[in-house]
Amino acid sequence: MIKIALVYLTIAIPAIFIGDCTSPLGSSEPTQREGLEINLEVPENVSPGESFEIHYSITNTRTSDVVLRTPHACLVDIGVYKNDDRIPFQGTPLACATVITDHEISAGSTLERRYKLQAATGYPDPQPVPEGTYTIRVKSKVGSINGEPGTLPDIEKEITVE
Repeated sequence: MIKIALVYLTIAIPAIFIGDCTSPLGSSEPTQREGLEINLEVPENVSPGESFEIHYSITNTRTSDVVLRTPHACLVDIGVYKNDDRIPFQGTPLACATVITDHEISAGSTLERRYKLQAATGYPDPQPVPEGTYTIRVKSKVGSINGEPGTLPDIEKEITVE
């Protein structure tokens, strides 16, 4: 008997990564969970159409290694919102491979992810977003921690486009 394993890939228009990060990053106190310190740094202000970078990190403050398992290749889902409406800023991931993935963090180490975004929407000709305050939400895709059911808290920060 032949067994076939299928891996599904959600297909969407690819995210576009444009420009360098030139804005200083603002941050606040990290979120703690079971010996893990979760932090999100975003610029406080950007101009309409400007490219910028956000930095998401998980620091393992435990004395042993940690394995975070996700049902997708992505560790997190990133969205930008205004009044609870998702705004598709350039660079926000639109697709993620559906494959169980382990993300290992050694004791005392930090797992980091950097994402380049742009305060613009539209494809293939992005247009600057209107001025205002937006919320960057990072939602954990973690389904287990060291083989036990569990997740990490979602984290969000505001960014002002002016």
